[in-house]
Amino acid sequence: MIELKIEGNYIDSFIYSGSFFLLDSEMRLTSFPWKDVINCIEEKSQEKKQLIYNYFSGGKYDVSLIKEESFNYIINKEKMDKISQKESNKHCVIDFDYWVTDIDIYKNTLFISSHEGIDNFATNRQELRKGEPKFEFFPQQKNKLTEQKVFDITVGNYSRLIATCGKDGALQINMKSKDEKGGLFELSTDIYQLSDDIWINCDWDSEIGIAVIKNKLKQEFFKFNTINKDEIISDESGKILFEKLNKENKRKVIQEKHPEKMIKKDDVINSWIVEENGNKKIVFLDIDLNFHQLNLDNFVEEQSNIQAEFEMTDFSNLHRDLILETQKTDFGIVIETLDKLFFIPNLYSGNKINKPFSLNCVTNWRTFPKSKNYRNQLHIVQNDHVSIIGVNLE
Repeated sequence: MIELKIEGNYIDSFIYSGSFFLLDSEMRLTSFPWKDVINCIEEKSQEKKQLIYNYFSGGKYDVSLIKEESFNYIINKEKMDKISQKESNKHCVIDFDYWVTDIDIYKNTLFISSHEGIDNFATNRQELRKGEPKFEFFPQQKNKLTEQKVFDITVGNYSRLIATCGKDGALQINMKSKDEKGGLFELSTDIYQLSDDIWINCDWDSEIGIAVIKNKLKQEFFKFNTINKDEIISDESGKILFEKLNKENKRKVIQEKHPEKMIKKDDVINSWIVEENGNKKIVFLDIDLNFHQLNLDNFVEEQSNIQAEFEMTDFSNLHRDLILETQKTDFGIVIETLDKLFFIPNLYSGNKINKPFSLNCVTNWRTFPKSKNYRNQLHIVQNDHVSIIGVNLE
């Protein structure tokens, strides 16, 4: 396990396609080349720096070196400020005049939610050197998608955005590029309300097209159309070539206004998708910390043996009434309570490299389960620093 501590007063952190983003307490978002951040580490050995970079970026590394010891590094704020203050990075900063509730990036477009709705901003991502991209913001080029107060957003297949708006319910927003060059997005159809209940969080499984909206102890699931991976025809940038799809897949790409509502579950604190013998299933963790699963083919609920993946005694100190949010990752479960953040590793690594831990006074945290290269990262914002924890997946 490797931990990087970045000193400073921050609200959120995010990583995307070789760029690292920090949102500070003054609502200033700054992008940094991830490699520049790693180079701030006070480590004489360039070989070890490369090891750390590969470890945090989905590259190859010597697992035995991680097994031998855990690495902990502190990066002071002055070093981060030095990167952002370079003349060449003057467009890598954007200021907001409202409190940001969530950040997402889709096709290099920045999406920001707040009490004023959802804005998307034009950006420019260019690869200066291999593995060292520059991510610039253009705050004057923006487009508003909705004006409702929004708590959480997630962008999924075919430019569909899900937003949770508290007492105003949850929304499905279908988008399209505003011009042929791409960049900004605008509405392609009317906004559709998925539910008028109170919803705070949302998530998306792009592989099978399932959106989930959440409140503390309830969740609803919606199934969207997807295209078989083998039938997708894309250009070099990954954009689907609509005109080359067959008639059935063209119909699927055209966003349906009413997705299929699969199921509503109460007394649930978390859920995730698993695959057993080629069959996709939803696993639920209930308020009594028991696991259940739902078969996606016939929607039949089954008792699951998924708890074998975790050491259940690790849950013994948790009180169900205090649990606020949880996230299943490739490396274990992250659980937030009123006063602590718990990490409980998978059994396959729990007695080897990755150890359980808990932290007090956590402001915010993120995992990146949909990412290709950053699935082993856990970002934790605390009072005076951001901890970026890399967990071994080997």
